[in-house]
Amino acid sequence: MRKYLVNYRVDISETSTIPYLEYTAIYEVKSMMTQEDVEAFEEAKTKEHGKTATMVSFCELKYSTPTLEDYIIALPYFTFKNGKLETTDNDWAYIPTLYKFEGMWAIDWIDAEESDSIEVIKGVTPFEAAKNAYNWCVEEGYIKDTLNNK
Repeated sequence: MRKYLVNYRVDISETSTIPYLEYTAIYEVKSMMTQEDVEAFEEAKTKEHGKTATMVSFCELKYSTPTLEDYIIALPYFTFKNGKLETTDNDWAYIPTLYKFEGMWAIDWIDAEESDSIEVIKGVTPFEAAKNAYNWCVEEGYIKDTLNNK
């Protein structure tokens, strides 16, 4: 989901000496803002205000750099299905685990029952290990880059 800061005008010229009022709102869409999104926004705001609303401008809201917690939360759980590694919501799966070992930090997916692991990704700091693990998951196609990680 992407959030946009939207400026729009509502036509009040029929009832006032000023032609319009300006408003600002946050509007959320699935991906990039399209003409259909603009039209849907204008239609919703026209209905809300009871007068014609017109979008004047919009700007995508960007958020601060992802934190260690953001990367950890975004990491998937894994399971093997028909011999293939897949993501799962099952708590009894390979769970991403952050730990320090031999002077390095690592994210390792450890099986909750068997205690074996499938992938160890290292970093000098916990943040670097988590970011490297997140990037590995994105590159391997297990998750989408929801953190706008560049």
